[in-house]
Amino acid sequence: MIDNLNTLNATEALAAIKSAKFSCGELAESCLSRISLRDDSVRAWEHLESAHVLAQARAVDEKDTDLALRGIPIGIKDIIDTNELPTPHGSPIYSGHR
Repeated sequence: MIDNLNTLNATEALAAIKSAKFSCGELAESCLSRISLRDDSVRAWEHLESAHVLAQARAVDEKDTDLALRGIPIGIKDIIDTNELPTPHGSPIYSGHR
């Protein structure tokens, strides 16, 4: 894994992925590593499925696609309803809501 990939902005990361300087999987690993180092104090993540993130990043690496944001990790705020993720709206009264 290449260190500090998590410090790149989306434009820089996308250009580096397109030029094969690193893979989507390596970018995801770097971001997940930073989250694991800091989230105990930052507490930004309500729900995180690291294995799923890595699997999706590796799947993107295997495809020959040129999507606009190919391989760029994103986070979804816990007030936005999704099909697959818990949506507690930042409140214990919505704990477990999907």
